[in-house]
Amino acid sequence: MEEHLGEEYDGLIISIQKYGCFVELFEVFVEGLLSHRALEEFAGTRCVLRERDHAIVALPVEWPRSPGARRSRGAKPRQLEWHLGDKVRVARNG
Repeated sequence: MEEHLGEEYDGLIISIQKYGCFVELFEVFVEGLLSHRALEEFAGTRCVLRERDHAIVALPVEWPRSPGARRSRGAKPRQLEWHLGDKVRVARNG
């Protein structure tokens, strides 16, 4: 798989665990772990397992992040969640 480093694939979340989620890639029919650390890096915040519906959820952060930034009235930050059966796009790294 070294020759495929950096390539992106579409996949399906087939299992959710406290340490991440397993994704089955559509094109090559292999499974791999999408680690909790990778999800936190993508979200830019801490992620936790929400057991009641088997989802991994990015915890809310101070919003807006940048000094001087403003948000429109009533706007809410987007909450990231990953659920069993969600389609995702992943890249093959290290």
